[in-house]
Amino acid sequence: MEHKGKVPPSLEDYLETIYSIINGKGAARVTDVAVSLGLTKLSANKAVGILRENGYVEREKYNGLSLTEKGLEIALSAAGRHAVLTRFLRDVLSVDESDAEEDAREIGHHLSAATMERLKGYLEKQAAGQRAECSGQRPGI
Repeated sequence: MEHKGKVPPSLEDYLETIYSIINGKGAARVTDVAVSLGLTKLSANKAVGILRENGYVEREKYNGLSLTEKGLEIALSAAGRHAVLTRFLRDVLSVDESDAEEDAREIGHHLSAATMERLKGYLEKQAAGQRAECSGQRPGI
């Protein structure tokens, strides 16, 4: 389910970060988001306000931040692109992990859905070929 809305890349990063923090800690606070993105709490607070105004996040006084359905959709899409690109950069191009993570976050905002599908397909074929080699079969047989 690809979101076709026009969410700026920086706000997409916030949504992906909130998603990651919630999955890791169970709850996300503005402070957690600021630390994770290396920003000031004031900057993170402004961005969260924009996300809330546009219906991507909800902010509860004691429970922190939560993603709305459309916020979650965008966060999952961004996280998926990020994972595919990181894997490609790391496993195919031998880019070190930290550079692959950083580059994937930047590149992911600029690739079309068709290009992402081609990258996923390439990685799946590569993985299938490696599995076949491990089992003694030739790929494509």
